[in-house]
This record gives sequence, C-alpha cells and structure tokens, in this order.
Amino acid sequence: MRRFILKILIVVTLLVPGCAYYNTFFNAKKFYKDAEKERQQRLENLKRRGQSSSQNLDKPSANELKNYDKSIEKASNVLELYPNSKYIDDALFLLGKAFFRKEEYEKAKRKFLELIENFPKSKFYQDSQLWFAKTNIESRDYTTAEKNLHHILNSKVRNEIRDEAQFLLGGLFKHKGDYITAIDEYANAAKRAQNKTIRANAYYEMGESYYQLKNFAQAVESFKQARKYSPDEKFEFNAMLRAGWALKEMQKYDEAIKIFTNLLGDIANEENWPICRLEIAHCHRLKEDFDNAIGWYLDVTTQHQKSEEAATAFFYLGKIYLEQKSEYHFAKDYFDKAIAENPRAEINSQANALSKSIQRLLALKADIVAQQRKIASGDSIAAVMDSVDTRGSQISMLQQSDFDSLAADSSRFTSDSLATPFDTFYDKDQNPDDPRNADLRDRNQNIPVQSEKIALKTGELGTPREELIKDKLLLGEIYLFEFNQPDSALKEYVDILEMDTSRAIIPKTLFTIGYICETIKKDTSLADSVYQRLINFYPDHPLAQHAKKKIRSIKVPDLDAPIAEKFRKAEHAYLKDQNYSNAISTFETIYQNYPHSDFAPKSLLAIGWIYENNIAEAEKALTIYQNLMDSYPNSAYAKSVKRKVEEVIKARTEPDITSDGILADKAASAEETKIAESDSPDLANNGMMDRESYHRFLRLEMQKNDPRRKTPRRW
Repeated sequence: MRRFILKILIVVTLLVPGCAYYNTFFNAKKFYKDAEKERQQRLENLKRRGQSSSQNLDKPSANELKNYDKSIEKASNVLELYPNSKYIDDALFLLGKAFFRKEEYEKAKRKFLELIENFPKSKFYQDSQLWFAKTNIESRDYTTAEKNLHHILNSKVRNEIRDEAQFLLGGLFKHKGDYITAIDEYANAAKRAQNKTIRANAYYEMGESYYQLKNFAQAVESFKQARKYSPDEKFEFNAMLRAGWALKEMQKYDEAIKIFTNLLGDIANEENWPICRLEIAHCHRLKEDFDNAIGWYLDVTTQHQKSEEAATAFFYLGKIYLEQKSEYHFAKDYFDKAIAENPRAEINSQANALSKSIQRLLALKADIVAQQRKIASGDSIAAVMDSVDTRGSQISMLQQSDFDSLAADSSRFTSDSLATPFDTFYDKDQNPDDPRNADLRDRNQNIPVQSEKIALKTGELGTPREELIKDKLLLGEIYLFEFNQPDSALKEYVDILEMDTSRAIIPKTLFTIGYICETIKKDTSLADSVYQRLINFYPDHPLAQHAKKKIRSIKVPDLDAPIAEKFRKAEHAYLKDQNYSNAISTFETIYQNYPHSDFAPKSLLAIGWIYENNIAEAEKALTIYQNLMDSYPNSAYAKSVKRKVEEVIKARTEPDITSDGILADKAASAEETKIAESDSPDLANNGMMDRESYHRFLRLEMQKNDPRRKTPRRW
C-alpha cells in the first residue's frame, strides 16, 4: 500500500510542471481567441456600415486590447518560467500575433524573427514568415515586405501559405494606394488559389480596389464573383451590400434597390435588415422619389427604434422637409428626433447644427415681420425716416429683369458647390469687408434652445430698417451656406438692394449675388453684369478689385488710367519744367478728387517732398507729412516719413533745436541713420537726392504698391 502511494506521488510530482506550463499556454490561447472573436464581429460591422462607419471601428476595442494583453502576459510567462517546454515556439507565435493585433509592430517583428531564426523546424515556421511580411506591410516597410512575399512564393511552402502570400501581395499594393497593381495581384490570387475563402477574399478586395478607383461597374462584377465563392452567409451579405453601393454610385438606383430588397429577405442576416431598409430609402431619395423615400425612412424609425439607422432615417427626413418642401418646423422636429433617437449616432452633429440653423431662421423670419410692422405703422421717427427712399435718382443696383433670369431650377445645386465661396478671396478673421464678418453674425456662437431668447444679431440696435437689413443678410447666409437654397438667398439679397445704399452693405451684397450667378447658376453674363455694377458704383472698394478679376465676358476699363495720367503730368511739371506750384496744384487735385486711389498718398508724399527739398518750407512739409500719416497710416509712403516726423516732434521739446533744422539739416547719429535706411533707403539721404533719384524713387514706390503690378494676395 505504501509502495502504491509512493508511486502516485512520484507521478504527480512529475506531471505538475507540465500541467502548469500547459495551463498557462492554454489560458494565453483562450484570451487570444476571445479577442479574435470580438475583432471579427467589429470588422463585420465595419464592412456592413461601410464609409458611414465611425473611424473608431478601425481600431481595436478596449475589450479586445484587454484580452490581447492577458494573452501576452500568459504567453510571456511560458517563455520566462518554462524556457525548456515544448510550447516555446507556440508562445512566440502567439505573442507575435497578439502584438500585431495591438499594432505594436516592432515587438511583433522581433517575436516572428526569433521564431524564424531559432525554430526552423517548427510547425509555425512558414506561418511566421507570412506574418512577418504582414507586419512589414502594416509598418509601411513595403520593400522588405515585398521581398518577404516573393521569397515565400519562390520557396517550397504549403499551398495555403503560397495562396495567402499571393493575396497579401495584392494587399501590399492596396495598402500603398496602388490600386491598379493591387487588382492585378488579386486577380492572380483569385485565379491560382485552391482555398475557396482566399479566392472569395481576393475577388472582394478587387471590388474594393475598383471602388476606390471609381470604376463602379467592375466593382459590381468583382463583388458578385466574391459572392460566388463566398465561404459563409455573412461574407455573401457584405459582398452584395458593396455591390448595391456601387450600383448606387452609378445612379442605377432600381438595380440597387433590387439587391437591397433581396438582402432584406435574408433571414440569416436579420441583424443587418436596418441598413438594407435605410439603403432602399436612400435610393428612392436620390432618384427624387421623395414620397417613397419618406415611407421607407419612417419604416426604419418604427422597425428599428433607438438604432443608429433610425437616427439616420430621422436626419434624412429632416433634409427632405428642409430642402424639398421648405417646411422648416417639420424639418427641425425630425432633426431633433434624430439626436434623441440615438445619442451616439454619427449624424447627430449635423442634425444639431441644422436644427439650430432652422431655429435661427424661424426667429429671423419672426423678427423680419416685426420690423416690417414697425416700418409700416410709423412706430418711431426713425421708422418714418427709413421709409423715405434715400437713393434719389441713383440707378437701381439690380434690375427686376436681372432677378427674373435668376429663377433657374436650383435642384441641381449640391452642398459641395457652396463649400467655401468667400474663403478663396477673404480671410474673414482679418478682413472687415468679409460679408460673413462677426459684426453681422458670429457663426460659432452657442445658440440657446428657446427661439424667443436666441441671439440673432450682435452690436447695438439700429432703426427698424437697419435691423430689417441685418435680418435679411443673416437669412440670406443661412439659405445659401447652410440650407443650399440659392434662390431663396437671392430673394433676400435683392430685397436688400431695394432698401439700402450704404457702402458697408451693398458691395458685399452685390459680390454675393455675382458669386451665386457665376458659381451656382452658371450664368457668366449675368454674373459679369452684377460685378460690373459693383465696379462702377464702388470702384475703390476691395471687393471691386476681386470683381475685376472674375469678370469674363465684359472688358473692364482701367479706372486708374486717368489718375495715372494726371500724376505723370504733375511729375513732368516738377522734374522737367521745375514748375513747383503747378506740380503741387496737380498733386493736390489728385489727393482731393481721388482720396481712395493709391495715387493719393503718393501725391501727398510728392507735395511734402517739394516743400521740403525745393521750396524750403519745412513747416508746410511737416503738415503734409502729418496729413499723410493720419490719412494713410498703413501705406508705405506714410511709413517712409514716419521717422522724420517723429524726430521733428521730439525736437520741439528741446529748446536748442528747431523743427526747421531737423528737416533742413538731416543731421543724425549713425544709429538713427541706420534705422531711417531700414525704413526707406531712398529717403535716408534725401537731402542729397537729385531729380533723377527722386524720379526713380517714386517709380519704385508706385511699382511696389500698385495692385496691378504684384501678385494678388489671398484675403
């Protein structure tokens, strides 16, 4: 009896270490399998949702990472605690795969290489070569990965390894974005693969590559081939779903609807029916069968409550009622329902923004009615004054016949065409003339939910007419930039032209109308007509300069040509005739008659120059220079005399130095001379400048600041 018990103890003692490392490795495999199962489900969801899916689905979930970490911990224990066990190569291979799934590619490489170099007879040797190539692909070491794969293809390996290597070669080029080469490699894999699953995946990835190349017809055929070799019903569903999407991109909506309807009847994929119903609704909407689209969207909301698809359906119901029916209350209600249906739905941010925009629109409409009533009832003196047409005999900015020609169908307009019309020309953060400047509207403000408390406008309240114009500007922006309704926006802008003639409003309004005509209506001649009105009435406005560049069908005259001719005559009187009084008189005429022209500050500089250097009237020169600095503080001409004027002002506080002395003597320290030269090299020693030097100086300044002689800057 004792002998028997002793034998049992010996056997147990011998088996305990083996059981320990087996159990450790068994647990490592279990955690890895659990993570892989969850990963597979995530990838199926990713395929099912396609491009509308969240970017977070492309990354391992928190639970996946947790299981991979546990697998790594257990497999590492096998290596550390049982270095002589028979599971060392198993553990290395498992570690490499787990690190790969965690996207820790350098660690994965080390484990695969360790197995390849130390265990050439391992059953995982060929698989490790394949995974090593995969790791190089994911870490973007494409050259090494391609060598790895070609090495496998030229070696004696199992057929399934060879087939997968060929398939991975296609994946390598797809990963690089070389979809054409990827298609060739996938075609080779599909042709030679004996494994049905690899062949199906090769055709599927061919379809994906064709889809990326926007060759949707070939994509459809590839997805249908993938379905033929489909290993299971889920794969078949994903392949045909992608085929339906490709048909939708080809605008073959009826064929796409047929595919989605067939998928809807697949009981094995019942969990995917919400996306099928949603896609059928999308197709009806895109083919402008809005009644059927509404029916299918409502079906999604009732059949699949609280799902992301239901939230998306509510969103597109809002879009239909907004864009097609202009029933803003219904549209807002659907956008709000989209947010409430599924708080995590991707569409929520758009739904929230549109709901707030409708809220603002409704409040603006109410405010417009209120202002119109004030004006009509003569509620105040300001209202009565506003009712008077202040334009007098001024020519209408936009004739009714022009507006009538803007009534073209706007259904072809897309939101892409309205993306950033002003951003190309303006920096709205810097340019006060931007039509969307914050003095009229803060586009980033948080809007309260209650419409009666909504912050419609910023700044002080004006007269009813002024407030009405602000309302219409804001309303036009919402129609144009947020609701894709250019015709409604045009109506508001044309109303503004009939009510206002101010320099602050009309140029921006005309430019916006011109943009709509040019970019959205595609009516070049009408756009040019509007741009021409802007140029004629506001020739010195910054937007008029942009309008000149945009006109195509009308020859735009150079409005600065007569001013330039006057300036040349003044220069001739000074340089050739030495008739200083005549030159000064002509320069003064330019400054007084064309104060917004670039020749105005140049004329002031020339007048001051003559008083300082030729007539020796320093006090008059100082007055002219001060006028130049006050009237045109940002011009290069003002900056060129700034140092000189500052020295004169400083000298007036010192009893021994007169301002005449400063201007006449030009005496300065070396440091002051250096500063003056840095501001304007030609003026630093202007006391010795002869006529030719003066002529060259003014010419250089003209060229430097003439907007026609420099590359247009981006506003």
